[in-house]
Amino acid sequence: MADPELLAQAIDEYADALAHHRDVLDEGFFELEEAFAYLMLVWEGDGASYFSRAWWTATGGFADLRSGLPSLMDELRDRARILREL
Repeated sequence: MADPELLAQAIDEYADALAHHRDVLDEGFFELEEAFAYLMLVWEGDGASYFSRAWWTATGGFADLRSGLPSLMDELRDRARILREL
């Protein structure tokens, strides 16, 4: 049987890595959103409309993914705590 403390440590490290990647993605995504806003100020026509729809579809998926991370990280931390109590 695997050592519960080692498993808990691995789960905590995974949760830490998720938090780090979330922060990096948030920073990069903010920069992209800002660039998109500036682009939409100057770009018009069918291409702009098509790109805008695609942008909002893609960013909506990102927002959904992003919103699920806190509960996933909480669940991971809880599982690590349970393993430590064994």
